[in-house]
Amino acid sequence: MMSVTLLACGLLSYFYIPRAAMKKDFQAFLYLLNVLLLLIILGLTFLAQLIMPFLEVWLLDLLLFFNPKDKVMRAIVVKNFESHGNKNLKASLMFMVTLAFLVFTGANFKQIEFFIVSMSKFFAGANITAQKLDYAQSFSSQVSLDELKIRAFLDTQLARNNDGVVEEYGFQTQNVADIMDRKWRILLKQAGVDMD
Repeated sequence: MMSVTLLACGLLSYFYIPRAAMKKDFQAFLYLLNVLLLLIILGLTFLAQLIMPFLEVWLLDLLLFFNPKDKVMRAIVVKNFESHGNKNLKASLMFMVTLAFLVFTGANFKQIEFFIVSMSKFFAGANITAQKLDYAQSFSSQVSLDELKIRAFLDTQLARNNDGVVEEYGFQTQNVADIMDRKWRILLKQAGVDMD
């Protein structure tokens, strides 16, 4: 069982997660990361369950080290641990699963926050973006915005020059597929072929 679990985690983390990232399938990528996080938390919970009996005895020895007059009760307490072992394991399992759920939920909210911020930066590239949209599909118009005029205006508004309101700015190119599709449509329209 352990080898199958390790094989599944290895395939998940070394094959499927990078594959989803390379294909830019963010839904599958985040789903697989959540599954991996759940498996890690579940594994840590079961690992903690395995070492729980030893931790009980170590904690007892630590308490008896600081209170040596109660060392005569060690045998009774250890026997009590053994007789109530199943109840103790169930109680610790409930506590650990609850704690793991809280950790998972907190990590999930952090992951969602990071995803929203990174996706907004990825798609927008800045706090404010401007782009030309051709709703009327006027193919005779220019494909892009006039960068020289916009740059001249933004240079006058820079904060470092004359107390303007713009700190920095940048330009992002248009998608090549959109430009090529638009140019082909213009050529076809000039040739008399209506694509609409």
